[in-house]
Amino acid sequence: MVDTNKIYDNFDETKSSSSLSSSTSTSSSSKLLSSSILSATAKQQQKSNWHYVISGFLSGCATRFICQPLDVLKIRFQLQIEPISRSSSISKYRSLTQTFSCIIKEETVFALWKGHVSAQMLSGIYGMAYFSSFEILTRLTLKWLIDHEEIISHKYVMQSQPLVHFICGSMAGFTGTLLSHPFDVIRTRMVSQSEPKTYHTTGQAFMTIAKHEGRVGLYRGFLPTLMQIMPFSGAQFATYNIFKERWQQYYHADHLAINIGYKHGHEIHIQSSFFCGALSGMVAKFLVYPLDLVKKRLQIRGFETGRGNKFGKTVHYEGFIHCITHTIQTENLAAFYKGMIPSIFKSTLSTALHFWLYESLVKKLNNSD
Repeated sequence: MVDTNKIYDNFDETKSSSSLSSSTSTSSSSKLLSSSILSATAKQQQKSNWHYVISGFLSGCATRFICQPLDVLKIRFQLQIEPISRSSSISKYRSLTQTFSCIIKEETVFALWKGHVSAQMLSGIYGMAYFSSFEILTRLTLKWLIDHEEIISHKYVMQSQPLVHFICGSMAGFTGTLLSHPFDVIRTRMVSQSEPKTYHTTGQAFMTIAKHEGRVGLYRGFLPTLMQIMPFSGAQFATYNIFKERWQQYYHADHLAINIGYKHGHEIHIQSSFFCGALSGMVAKFLVYPLDLVKKRLQIRGFETGRGNKFGKTVHYEGFIHCITHTIQTENLAAFYKGMIPSIFKSTLSTALHFWLYESLVKKLNNSD
């Protein structure tokens, strides 16, 4: 993640080289030195940007593969109109364990990775845009604040970091969603379809939706997605950096060793990025979960026949407001938290893995140069 102190150091180096150049404007060697420093800094930043892109893509794909079954369970819960209760006789899915065993029994274990190709495309593209845009936006924003130290104090710059992380995180979420949303729609439909299948491959699903529904079909649920993902991303990055800062204050290290046995040497090492990522994912998801449910229900608009009757009722929602009001009228407010348990668990695990893998890959790429 962007280090404000490093930005200060780079800024000081650039400023000192510029002052050196201006004070000895007649010296060609000084000008050459100044330009070479600025050129080296620009090349290093460009290389770092590519490291962010590569690390974001790979960490997104790896995280998706591990967490996909939890996402399938979450989507099935979110799209079910009937109550999720062990005592309900009309519900297809009644509990976490019952749903898990039901999917495996009726559709085989591979159904837990339904829509995995589109999900991989979603996570890879989203992770690539998400982390790289956050790093670049944060660096540029903090640099702008530092450049204007005559009107903005150093203390204010340091205090404003959570706000900067929230705003830049929100914009990173917007960028990632804009690029990856069609794959989210395809993934949701492939997970929710019944037999016989309407969509057999990601490519066929993309072409079918584009042909019959147009670009609108590929971006169904885009508004509630943005309303959910922007505050979620902002909260995720802001809380992650706050937790990471507190971790460093208490432990002064990137990992914590915990003894799990009686004998010396039986230890597990908890990485700060994994632990802080888990906390930030849990907090952020809880805050915006109702919007995630609305998004999923709107994404299957126009696909009601593909779901069939196998999974219970399917309601045709006219739009964002109608989905909210109809859910309240027919199900109650608690319905907005259907599937929250697997979703919170998935968000906690996936965010922990995502941040840990991302930071580990960035470090490895930086050290390999």
